[in-house]
Amino acid sequence: MRPSMIAYEAKRKHLNIIAITDHNSSENVDAVAAVCAQLGVIVIGGMEVTSREEVHVVVVFPDGDSLSAMQELVYAHLPGKNAVDIFGEQLIVNDRDRIVAENPRMLIGATELSLEQIVERAHELEGLAIAAHVDREAFSVIGQLGLIPDGVAFDALELSRRALAGGPERVAQFSGLGFPLIASSDAHMPDQIGRPRTEFTMTEPSFGELRRALRAEAGRSLRIADG
Repeated sequence: MRPSMIAYEAKRKHLNIIAITDHNSSENVDAVAAVCAQLGVIVIGGMEVTSREEVHVVVVFPDGDSLSAMQELVYAHLPGKNAVDIFGEQLIVNDRDRIVAENPRMLIGATELSLEQIVERAHELEGLAIAAHVDREAFSVIGQLGLIPDGVAFDALELSRRALAGGPERVAQFSGLGFPLIASSDAHMPDQIGRPRTEFTMTEPSFGELRRALRAEAGRSLRIADG
């Protein structure tokens, strides 16, 4: 998952926008964004934050300042150090695919932040908060809590490829929850990029238009596509 490979795969699969959302960290966003810019692929920066309830929440932001502010909050509430012999190296790279540092934090762990705190802070920073892979038993809001708590204002619910493989009936189980449904690859290998994906109807490929499409404003819309 080198920046150059991510950019190449996104371009090859005709993706206009991708989001880089590593677990509890955003330190590789800039490198990927720099490479993708050369190929005309827009990168939205974010993280997949783990709440203290062990719920995964994808948060994405319109600019680097907002993302940095969220990163600061997450790091301040992320205990533990990485066990390299168990979880492997956590490398930070540049736009030439060269290693520049290693992240010593326990990125795979849970933060001390509640689900509500993560969503609220993302919104304060003008970002979007998406409940990750809600169809899975592990690390999803429904799997961990059995429901979506009242007052947690997710901007969308994300379905995994496994849910789409279950057909319309499986997807329908989530369509009545009152939130927009999207699908994304949650890619950990290059060949997974864009499988599945969400197609948005909007006037330009931008963060603002993405927000409007999730809200179905002024003719904007979305459609899940199993790439």
